Amino acid sequence: MLREELEHRKKVQDAELRELSALVQRESTQEAVAVFRTEIMQVLREIQLEYEQRLEAAKADIHSAYEVKARVLRQTGVAGTETEGESAPVHLRQLLIDQRRKISTLEEANAQLELTVRELRALNQERQKDSDLTKHRLTTELSACQAELQRLRTDFEALLDSKMGLELEIASYRRLIEHEERRVVSSLCDSIEPKCTAYSCLSTMHTVLEKPRVELVLPEPTPKRISHTRSSKGNISIVECAVDGSSVTLVNTGSQREDISGMRLMRQVDDRLTNTFIIPKGTVLETDPSRRMIKIWSEGCKPTDGEGFELRDSRWGTGTTTRTVLMAPSGEEKAAYTLRVMSQPCVSERSTSSCT
Repeated sequence: MLREELEHRKKVQDAELRELSALVQRESTQEAVAVFRTEIMQVLREIQLEYEQRLEAAKADIHSAYEVKARVLRQTGVAGTETEGESAPVHLRQLLIDQRRKISTLEEANAQLELTVRELRALNQERQKDSDLTKHRLTTELSACQAELQRLRTDFEALLDSKMGLELEIASYRRLIEHEERRVVSSLCDSIEPKCTAYSCLSTMHTVLEKPRVELVLPEPTPKRISHTRSSKGNISIVECAVDGSSVTLVNTGSQREDISGMRLMRQVDDRLTNTFIIPKGTVLETDPSRRMIKIWSEGCKPTDGEGFELRDSRWGTGTTTRTVLMAPSGEEKAAYTLRVMSQPCVSERSTSSCT
């Protein structure tokens, strides 16, 4: 009879545990199970362990009671058998009540956990919506900034092309004027008699230079086909090479300071190396707009208050195809700038001179 009662209690406990597990699995979502699976399994293991301990204790109690009862029956006979038989079911009923209380406590804890899961899920959804809105806003701003940057880059390249064309025309006109001045002076000196004194020669030159009969006929500027290409590996870029060979400009396009000490700046004109400049030690391009750019000037072209470096006893070479390369100390090409002039400006001249 006691074994049947014990088996019955075990079956009841197993059925309640299965119902509790089914209830938890049915009411919990996949996310809740994933989040609280460890805690629930730990609680179930604790319940199972406590159940087994209590079951073992009950078995031990029942076995002890059975032995006591058997001893008493053997000693005192059949008297009092019913009284002893009633004490065991009372103990089992008390144990069953305790187990049901334990299950009720676990159900309350499970309900509290489910409520917490629902609150966390709602908070997560709200934060996800906020993050999506912020991401969309930032994406829109980024697209607008990229479009504005592209527009500014296009405008800058157009202005740079115009600047190069104007510099080329100015250089051509300057060479023409210098050539004309040298020709006038040469023709003047050739026309002066060898026996004239230095004073009279200078006076005559002064008179002729004051009123030379020179007429230059300069046509309208013709379009120049000037193209330039830039490339860079990293944050250092060659942003400009003056058409007249006066300067080369380096700029830091990144968000971190760049040390360019020991780098070499090389100029090739029509596949011929004309210049090599080694950047001095300690040269750093900062991220500040006023300190992220540096110029390397030709000799005699650096302004009095200008910043940067100046070539020694040389100028940057110019030609039909001019390629400027920035090389790292290891020999790796970091940046390049190629300038091509497809046609030269045509300037006609007509001049007459006389020496009196």
